[in-house]
Amino acid sequence: KRSQSQTIAVTPRPYNQKVDPLGRIVANTSNEIDDDCGREEYRDKMVECCVKACGTRDQLMNASFFIVATNVMCRTDKMEFPPLEIGICQYSIASGIKFSYHEFIDAGKVPLGYMHSAKDWAETSHKIPLSDFYPATNNYEKLVEDMKQILEESRFTNQMTGKPTPMLVFCREDAIEQNRGVFQWLQHKYNEINKTSFEWDLEVLDLVLLLYYISKSGGHTISMAAGEGMS
Repeated sequence: KRSQSQTIAVTPRPYNQKVDPLGRIVANTSNEIDDDCGREEYRDKMVECCVKACGTRDQLMNASFFIVATNVMCRTDKMEFPPLEIGICQYSIASGIKFSYHEFIDAGKVPLGYMHSAKDWAETSHKIPLSDFYPATNNYEKLVEDMKQILEESRFTNQMTGKPTPMLVFCREDAIEQNRGVFQWLQHKYNEINKTSFEWDLEVLDLVLLLYYISKSGGHTISMAAGEGMS
């Protein structure tokens, strides 16, 4: 049984004049996120504020962070990432890995025109069979429901609004696009099955940046390059 993670208040530093109901930075004249650059800055600021909000050393040591990793068939020109595997772990500095979740996923047929690249990637990278792999599940509804339940504990509380942040998961920067794509692929399948318009309330953030701010809070700042080696 997983322990409940401690709720930690987050107070983002405003760098625009308005925030949306979840405390996300928005434009001066619009209710939308400024642009890609502004959204990335918002995500980076969220990482920093999560660490700063821990306050004391003990709070930081016991705070839970969720780390995600995936393997996929391929990346299509439409930026689709059919998943073959997903793993999520709940981690704290004090306790290490507190909980882990893992599933192989049956994503169905390889997208038309991508068989060669999918086979090549399987052979040189993850080694997961592209079809007829008995541990893999195609119960996308259960996958999404399980992950929704697990990642509820990844939310913080925004002191500016008193409302919860999105679910927060971390990974290496070079895997962020793929991991976001996997969550989007599962969202699409979930909605196909249930005839709904469910959307993830979730952000995939930079794990190396998290390590950098954790080290900085302890007075032993590591470089981003060193953080890459630790992740």
